[in-house]
Amino acid sequence: MAWTGHMDMGRSGEAGFATIHYDDLHALRRTVERRQTRDHHAQVNPNEHVAPTSSLKQFALAAMAAVISFGISSTAWSGDMSESEKVVRQFLSAWDARNLDAMMTAYTNDAAVIMPQQKPFKGKDQIRTLMKGFVDDFSKPGAVWNTYAVTADGDVVYILWNAETPTTKFPFGSNTFVVAGGKIVYQTIAFAPQPK
Repeated sequence: MAWTGHMDMGRSGEAGFATIHYDDLHALRRTVERRQTRDHHAQVNPNEHVAPTSSLKQFALAAMAAVISFGISSTAWSGDMSESEKVVRQFLSAWDARNLDAMMTAYTNDAAVIMPQQKPFKGKDQIRTLMKGFVDDFSKPGAVWNTYAVTADGDVVYILWNAETPTTKFPFGSNTFVVAGGKIVYQTIAFAPQPK
């Protein structure tokens, strides 16, 4: 199976985005299905010798399929990056540079950022205050950010990330962006912080 596409490097020097072509994912899924069918056949017909796939191999294949499924961007399906994905990738480039002014140009004047169990941050002034806190935290020495999946469908772009600051680990985070007219109108941010 050939991995095709591109990798962008984030601020931390780790891989930022992966684009995986549909043929690669389809081939991986077929491999998993063949092995599952073979193992099922061995269980139904125990007198026939069929070498079973180890549970460790099955787990590894399933895990790879899950990671790949989450990491497919719109370019994997259409061959072209959607306008919405371009807007979000430009925003992420500004984030990687910790350039707050460039980040803010991505939002509409009446945009909203929604986080669990908090009032929405509405308008550029409130969003700027929120983003400045993030930029300050992730500009400290030892802070690391890794965007490892970008998935786009129409006006909606979804990212997965992990990160850490000098005091906190974020093993899992996700953001959803809604883009209209070349600007972000809504963004959700969710993460699971763990103190170091």
